[in-house]
Amino acid sequence: MKKVLIGGTYDIITTGHIVAIKTAKIAGDYLIVNVMPDNRTREKKGNERPIFPLVERKTIIYNIKGVDRVVSIPYKGGGKLKYEIELAKKIRPDIYFTQLQNKERKILENYCKRLKIEVITFPEVWGIEKLHTSDIINKIKGIKPY
Repeated sequence: MKKVLIGGTYDIITTGHIVAIKTAKIAGDYLIVNVMPDNRTREKKGNERPIFPLVERKTIIYNIKGVDRVVSIPYKGGGKLKYEIELAKKIRPDIYFTQLQNKERKILENYCKRLKIEVITFPEVWGIEKLHTSDIINKIKGIKPY
């Protein structure tokens, strides 16, 4: 059985989230989705985030067809790369979908290679990439249209 891991904040679900999760599911037999904990979300997105607490975001993700397991590993600081390496170490998937780019991706790849984990960078989907959660929040606030 091939285990696939993908993760994110999943604060307000967008079409891009659904496409990413469905694409990850196609890559293997068992899909594990990591939902970023509240403290990591605040560090990454700002003090007004997350909109939904972790338990609600995990419940939403678990109810997407094709998701087999939802996890959230604790965040102890150190940034995105350190968090993703810790995630790979704890979950040990066969395939790890990430959005890390360039130098950070290479570091993650080198680490995962030792664990026999294939790293796939999930590309932005044409026509969907402009619809991020932050854009939705700003539209609701009346700050800017997306």
